[in-house]
Amino acid sequence: MSLKNWVFSLGLAVGFAFASPIAAQSVDANGRIVVLGEGRVSAAPDKAVITLGARHSAKNAADALAKTNAAVQAILSRMKALGVDPADMQTSSLNLNPIWGKTRSYENGDIAPPKGFEASNAVQVTLRDLDRLGEVLDQVAEEGANSFSGFRFGLIDPQPLQDEARKGAVVDAKRK
Repeated sequence: MSLKNWVFSLGLAVGFAFASPIAAQSVDANGRIVVLGEGRVSAAPDKAVITLGARHSAKNAADALAKTNAAVQAILSRMKALGVDPADMQTSSLNLNPIWGKTRSYENGDIAPPKGFEASNAVQVTLRDLDRLGEVLDQVAEEGANSFSGFRFGLIDPQPLQDEARKGAVVDAKRK
C-alpha cells in the first residue's frame, strides 16, 4: 500500500468514526431526539431442535404410508426410551407423492399411472441434553430415520440473556 492510500484510508476511518453517533440519532415528528443503542450477549446453546423422519416408497400409497408410519413410530418410541419428553416431539409434515415413470402421459394425452408412491413423515424434536446429540441420532437412524433436514441450536430460556442485551443497549444509547 502506498503512503497516499494509507493516509486516505485513515481519513475515511476518522470521518466515519465522527459520523457514526450523528447517524444513530434522529428527530421524530414530535421534536424528540431518538437515539439507537446496541447490546450484545452470547451464550453456549443448551438445546437443539432437530427435524428428522422417515421416507419410504412402495407400489401403492397405502404401503408407502404404512412403512413410513411404522418407522416414525419406532423413532418416537426410541426417543421416549432415551428420555426425550413426548411434549418435545411433534410431527411437522406428512407427504405422499407419486413416483412417475419416464413419461407422465400417453401419446393420446391420457395421464399414465404412477410407478409407485413415496411417503415421508418429518418430526421436530427438541433435545435438551446436547451431550447426547450424537447418541440420539445414531439410535434413531437404527430405528429407520433416513431423513435429517435441519438442526437449530438455541436456549431453553433466552429471557435472562435478552434482558442483559437490553440493559447493554440502554447503556449504549445513553452513551451516544
